[in-house]
Amino acid sequence: MAASPMRQVITGLRAFHAELAGRRYRNNRPGLEQPEWGGLEMTVIDPVNNRIVFVETDPQAAPARL
Repeated sequence: MAASPMRQVITGLRAFHAELAGRRYRNNRPGLEQPEWGGLEMTVIDPVNNRIVFVETDPQAAPARL
């Protein structure tokens, strides 16, 4: 059964990415992405295929409307 991606808003995403990249995991080398709405995202897939999307919002971007 596929799990739904979980989104976690954090600060310091570039530093967290650098820490993971420095560990040189063979099977999981996530990259940073800049979505068109701003900010940064990094998707990590754990050993049982759960996807965790770490998000750092752009402080200059307009807040999302619900």
